[in-house]
Amino acid sequence: MALSDVIREARIRNNLKQEDAALLMDVTVQTYSKWENGITEPKASQVAQLSDLLNVSTQMICCGKQSEKIDMVDFIRIVSRQAKDLSEFEMIETIWHNIEDDATFLEALKKLNSEDKYEAVITMKKIAN
Repeated sequence: MALSDVIREARIRNNLKQEDAALLMDVTVQTYSKWENGITEPKASQVAQLSDLLNVSTQMICCGKQSEKIDMVDFIRIVSRQAKDLSEFEMIETIWHNIEDDATFLEALKKLNSEDKYEAVITMKKIAN
């Protein structure tokens, strides 16, 4: 999926007009329209803004690849089956390669060791989105 398709579909899914998205991005409607029509592409800093605005990952915008989230119970079952012969290092390396925000993930782990487990769960859910 092309960047233009990703941002168009996400904008529509969020019930935004091009004019609204352009205003929120602090660009002209013409600039935003060019992004959606594949004529030009946003700068890297604008991709981060688009990610926040449209509630899609930067990976989805840049690569056209949707992050896939499955139910946590199913995830645990699958990981348990597939990782039974992996070392702790291999598990950590796999996690490291596949999370988008290392610092936020590590902060969430730190919170899990604290008293505020509710806050840690909220942080983990934010990482997933």
